[in-house]
Amino acid sequence: MNLTQKNILLILFYSVTIFFVLITYEDYGVHIEEKFHRLNGHYWLNYISKIFGFLDIQQITENKIKEISDFSLSSVAVYNKYGILFDLPTALIEILFNLNDVQTIYYLKHLLSFFIFLVGSFFFFKILQQRYNFFFSFVGLFLYVTTPRIFGDSFLYKDVLFLSFFSITFYFLIKSILKLNYKNLLFFAVFTSLSFNLKFFAILIPFFYTFIIIIKNFYLNNYINNFKKIIFYLFWFFIFSYIFWPYLWSDPLNNFLDLFSSVKNDLVNVKILYDGNYI
Repeated sequence: MNLTQKNILLILFYSVTIFFVLITYEDYGVHIEEKFHRLNGHYWLNYISKIFGFLDIQQITENKIKEISDFSLSSVAVYNKYGILFDLPTALIEILFNLNDVQTIYYLKHLLSFFIFLVGSFFFFKILQQRYNFFFSFVGLFLYVTTPRIFGDSFLYKDVLFLSFFSITFYFLIKSILKLNYKNLLFFAVFTSLSFNLKFFAILIPFFYTFIIIIKNFYLNNYINNFKKIIFYLFWFFIFSYIFWPYLWSDPLNNFLDLFSSVKNDLVNVKILYDGNYI
């Protein structure tokens, strides 16, 4: 296949996938934590509005928080260590487009989550192309998108949302290893921080990357230059993590360390009404 035929096949695959999703996206249900994530988005949007003096948005978010909060949800003020990468922008979209129907809000978030998943799948395809030919890379892309568990969860902006950003991050990790320049490192730092915002697990990526570069130094004997680039990457990783995560703004160091202790101690307590009782 020539380049044009390959591009046509990719466009056709994504077009069919998008068409299928647009006629079925309301069929995948709503998971129990979506209410908390909606509350989380408005809580942090309210926090930012207070800091920057967006009085109208502050008032609207306060009303939204009162409307969403009930006995079944943990307070975001207590369980406030969840990332805002998806929750806050969708809360802002809800306000800007004056969306009040809860079902419409959830379905819109499902669509946005799926389109992010599609973007991540393309970067997964590009990762495969680093090693395999177009045919095997396309087969991998097809399996990645159509695997039922992944496809179904792609609407629920939780684990598969992290998988999408992790795929993009891993692509730039490979790019940075193959071509260690500041442009690749900056993109790598941005997406590492975004992945970290979604899941603490992503903190392993900087360690993994640093370990690989140290090993490369044994072969390239370019310690000083590579050390500068590692520092450049780590510096921007922490800067972007700070910018993208309002929880870190008030006390960056202590709050950063608290993120890891919260993994064990601060699990959100979501109650479900079942057979007349909250469980």
